[in-house]
Amino acid sequence: MITVLRTEQFGGALREILQSKYLVPILFVFAFFCWFFKLTLLVVFVFCLFFSLILFFCRDVKNIFPMVLYISFFITDIAAEPRWTGYFIAIGLAVAAMIFFGVKSFIRDRHTIKRGRMFYPLLIASAAFLLGGISRFNWLSFIITLGFCIVNIYLYLVAVNYTENLSSFLAYAFIIGAAVLSVQVMFVNTPIESIRPYPTDVFFSAQTVNTAAVFIFLGMAGCFGLGHRTRADFLYLLLAFFFLFAIFVTCCRTMLAIAGIGIVAIYILFIGYSRKPSAFIWTNLVLCVFVALAAVFFDQLISPILTQIGNKDFSELSGRRDIWAFCLQKIGEYPAFGYGWLVDEPADFLRPGYPVLLAHNTPLQWVTSLGFIGAAAMCWFYIAKYKILFSDMSHKKIFVMLAVLGIALSGALDQAAAMDFFTFLAPIIITAAAEKEGQGGEKRLHAQTARTLSAEIHKQ
Repeated sequence: MITVLRTEQFGGALREILQSKYLVPILFVFAFFCWFFKLTLLVVFVFCLFFSLILFFCRDVKNIFPMVLYISFFITDIAAEPRWTGYFIAIGLAVAAMIFFGVKSFIRDRHTIKRGRMFYPLLIASAAFLLGGISRFNWLSFIITLGFCIVNIYLYLVAVNYTENLSSFLAYAFIIGAAVLSVQVMFVNTPIESIRPYPTDVFFSAQTVNTAAVFIFLGMAGCFGLGHRTRADFLYLLLAFFFLFAIFVTCCRTMLAIAGIGIVAIYILFIGYSRKPSAFIWTNLVLCVFVALAAVFFDQLISPILTQIGNKDFSELSGRRDIWAFCLQKIGEYPAFGYGWLVDEPADFLRPGYPVLLAHNTPLQWVTSLGFIGAAAMCWFYIAKYKILFSDMSHKKIFVMLAVLGIALSGALDQAAAMDFFTFLAPIIITAAAEKEGQGGEKRLHAQTARTLSAEIHKQ
């Protein structure tokens, strides 16, 4: 009996740690140092270990999502330095945990588990992905795409059924992630070359600074989601301006434009929803001081970044004209089911060791890779997503709308919204949070938890 009690106490303590809100910042700080010292395999194994432990021991598993969404920012460039053996071992552990959790949850909650409003649109989108480029069928591409589709649907179902307060948690996690990413991009863009952890500021990890800018914008949206209608709302607004500066440091023109519009909207919304608008007088004073300091240190702080932005090739859209011309040619050759994902012919815009077609425009990507039939199927996915986001309007859903729209707009000139797995997954999880806000998903999870506890007590 004593042994059983001790085991239960240990399990309870472990569950409390794994479900703690402090787990995310601790893991992210650890991951930052792993990134700085290039300890890629260590961060992958630690993230996969905690991911697996959460699925094995927890009922509320939302702490898995920050690890999934941000792990690529803490590992070295895969195309330049692949470590597939170590990755496969760690990922194998995570997959085993996913299978265990899925089987256990399906058996336990088979009568109450909800598919969610995005389930069938995700299935249709997955079919479009798998049929894309079928006339140029490639087994490796098919298997990888199938794996990504299964993970997308699996994580969506988990988000809908096995999380509590997901919307607030995502806002919190996006702020933590944006803070760490801001430090990273400032390190790789510092004029002091001796402390740069990586020689290039483009691929500073497995991701580019452009993708980092997208996720920093999520932190800006998270500032509103977590800060509105609180006494510290003006501090969250200042933090949002800090994230805006971090996006400026990335020199990503697209996200800088989106973030510029976003910060105006966030500023107005903060004041509109504030219980004490007068507190923003101090916010404005702090911003004025920051602008004054930026003017004083303009040559050292601002001018190099402006020069870097100005040196980008505006006339050729940084090579996008060649990519778009290639895509338009392939649309003409493969109009029905598309060209597919892989480029198996010489092309100047391809990155060595990474023959993936990146159209840098979401609609063009779908028409080129999936054809007109696949692109039409994707319309249902987007209609379903935005229907959830814009239905049952409330101030709580403004955060999710800002986040999803920011990612979508980035797809006008960037590849991440369509072709980066983590960036494509983020709106799916955010939409699940919006769905739970509108359909009482929290009550379902509490009911499932209560039934599980009742069954355990009955067995005892």
